[in-house]
Amino acid sequence: MKLSVIVPVYNLENYIEQCIDSILVQTYSDFELLIIDDGSTDRSLSIINDYSKNDNRIRVITKENEGISLTRNRGIQEASCDYLYFVDGDDWIHKETLKSHMNLVEQVPNCDLVLGRMSMFFDGETKLKEDEFIVENEVVANKSGKNAFVAIIDEIGFIRLGVRGLFKRKFLLKHKLFFKPHMYSEDVEWMMNCILSAEICASNDNAYYHYRARRPGSLVNTPSIKKSLDVLNIYQTWICIADAEEDSIFKQYFYNEISERFINTFIEFSSQFVPAKIDMNLFHSKVNQEKNIIKKSKRKKTLLKGLPLLIMGSKLTSKLYYYIKKWKNRNSQPSYF
Repeated sequence: MKLSVIVPVYNLENYIEQCIDSILVQTYSDFELLIIDDGSTDRSLSIINDYSKNDNRIRVITKENEGISLTRNRGIQEASCDYLYFVDGDDWIHKETLKSHMNLVEQVPNCDLVLGRMSMFFDGETKLKEDEFIVENEVVANKSGKNAFVAIIDEIGFIRLGVRGLFKRKFLLKHKLFFKPHMYSEDVEWMMNCILSAEICASNDNAYYHYRARRPGSLVNTPSIKKSLDVLNIYQTWICIADAEEDSIFKQYFYNEISERFINTFIEFSSQFVPAKIDMNLFHSKVNQEKNIIKKSKRKKTLLKGLPLLIMGSKLTSKLYYYIKKWKNRNSQPSYF
């Protein structure tokens, strides 16, 4: 077998069956399914064990609760195949997902990673909304991660980071690409590290990964100062990497992307914190400390969007952007992305 599918699970008794079913009906069937239970206290483990009795491709690992990062890391360590595909236990995939990824491995031999694409749906609904991140394989095939990054920005203007593709296990182990524990947006930080290290890339433009949004109890849906600080710390680390980068073209593209993400993150968390009346002092302090990141960009749109923050600081600008966003969204439908 060439492919290990890794599914981390923690208290997902209402979702794990849909996830497993979508994997077992794949048109590409030569894979191992590695399901790692992260100390669930509901019926998740019982459900998983029942599935394993009926399909010898399933291997179940149980462990103490440590969080999704260390659970995914356990999967990387325990997997026995050349390539890894991650599926969160509350998501599911199209039946052609694995076949389409493995076909790309044949088209681009020795690729370190295959960029993936997703669709999103709201919990309790079935309607899928495809991501606008569409990168045809010809754009990045056989390019290094850094060159692929530049090519994608040139092609569509932005890059989507997340655990949605296929990864060569030897590549991850060689570069010690493991998820950092106990942090928010660990997948974004990890995926950027993969791109920075990759020598050969490919891309799958099929929106076959189906991501569940707004699940009750999900960390993504919970306003948290710690979450915001985790993300801002990621950008701070990226700036240090960009500062040391010798490739001047990639360096500026990376600066541009970090600056855009910084201001968008500030606006998004402000829109959560202001109405919730959360104590934002730590958030304001961190933003004011790092706001000069915006000046690294050469995108006029980013600079204009960040100008109020540079002039007025975090406290006033957070309220300004909250009310602007509230006014813009007054008649809009819920956003998928």
